[in-house]
Amino acid sequence: MPVRFLLAVPFVCALLLAGCTVPSPPDFGPIRFTDRPQLKLAVDSVDLRDTYEPAPDGFDVERNFPVTPQAAAEDWAHDRLSPAGGPAHAIFSITEASVAEIDLPRTGGIAGIFTTEPTKRYDMKLAASLEIDNDAGLAVRNATVTAVRSQSVLNSASPNQREQIYYDMTKQLMADFDAKMESDVRATFLPYIQP
Repeated sequence: MPVRFLLAVPFVCALLLAGCTVPSPPDFGPIRFTDRPQLKLAVDSVDLRDTYEPAPDGFDVERNFPVTPQAAAEDWAHDRLSPAGGPAHAIFSITEASVAEIDLPRTGGIAGIFTTEPTKRYDMKLAASLEIDNDAGLAVRNATVTAVRSQSVLNSASPNQREQIYYDMTKQLMADFDAKMESDVRATFLPYIQP
């Protein structure tokens, strides 16, 4: 075997491997609300209570998301709720932060092999409440908000494309939640919210 051929083998193998590289996964940062004005509450502190637990049967798949609704809701509370002082006390409670994965019907037979169609649907739900208790421990204000999103994913989507869809879903869900919670708090929390 000629020496020139033997020297060329590693070079050809390196070229083939370079052509087969898998794109690196996107780097998704946390979903924050630091660009939004804080909701200044006339309370001494804001407690975060997270009572949501994923279903043990694996039906909920939010753990596969780059940023879970649960983590995004916790960050929302840290970014948007600010204790401005007073004898009352605020509690932000996350009661649900789920994502359910639903199998969709597929085209069967030979046609199904060549058909690009949605095969999964993701149903996302976030439910949380903000409560203000007076110095006697009685609830004097309460706002409960539920936000939902649903998205189908094509069978041809790559892992990176799926992660981008999951991330975008969570961002949209949190934008809906943020708008609704702020509206409810500003409308009903007087005199416990500052302008």
